[in-house]
Amino acid sequence: MSGQGYFAAAFVFAMSIGSSARAETYICKLNVLKYNKGWISKTVGISINKKTNVVWVSDEILLQTVKRPIRASLNSVNNNHLSVSWRIREGRYTGVGDIPGFTYRARIFKRRGGIRIIASPDGNYKSLSAWGTCKVQK
Repeated sequence: MSGQGYFAAAFVFAMSIGSSARAETYICKLNVLKYNKGWISKTVGISINKKTNVVWVSDEILLQTVKRPIRASLNSVNNNHLSVSWRIREGRYTGVGDIPGFTYRARIFKRRGGIRIIASPDGNYKSLSAWGTCKVQK
């Protein structure tokens, strides 16, 4: 299965775990620049259960490292934006090798359909960022 196909299938499966009738799912395409060195995915899926505020996130990096979508922390949500964060721990991952830990923060701008992701590696390193657009599926 291609990377994009695997991503889509895994994300749809993860979203079906919760109550899809209450979920609001964002499929986001990011303009990833070369300086991001592969640490921000071109496609990210974020789903929030509006009743429980449980958030799931999936992207190619998660599927290559931890092999599945993960729960994210809901930082804030209102009519204008959704802000979430998640973490990949430092470690050795099968098929990937050793990677540093990263904290990711995503802010979705609901009214204009935009997203900004900031990836902050552990230690005293420069954060990476990317902008893109999202489509919501309710």
